[in-house]
Amino acid sequence: MNSPKLILFTQPQSLAPVGHKLLARLFDYFKPDLAANNCNLPNPDLSNDAYFDSLACVLETAENLPAGVLVALNEIEELAANPDRLSQAIAEASGELYLNGSDSPLLKSIHLWLASHDRLRIESVNSINPVNACPTPPPN
Repeated sequence: MNSPKLILFTQPQSLAPVGHKLLARLFDYFKPDLAANNCNLPNPDLSNDAYFDSLACVLETAENLPAGVLVALNEIEELAANPDRLSQAIAEASGELYLNGSDSPLLKSIHLWLASHDRLRIESVNSINPVNACPTPPPN
């Protein structure tokens, strides 16, 4: 795969402000793909330095990552690297997300990615199994 090299996700100092929980939530989206590629991410229960160092190291060897993971991480990094696009995306998500102005661009971008994909999952489930799609009762 010829995708851009990850930058922010391969730097422990960029991952630390994001935190264990949010990173674990992000990578939960890709558990089946990661398992299929025998790509083992570090346990989020590790100490801060050990976790962020280990995660950055795994993500640095992008050839072991599934294509879908690389696409998502590159999308997130691109958004984080573009302040105008990031501000616009935050404005469009107004009311859905509560972000602190001092949060890192990477943290904000991950929240936006997760929110958009959570919304897509809900829409997908609703289109497959609509709430109001009840069979018509048989005539009496």
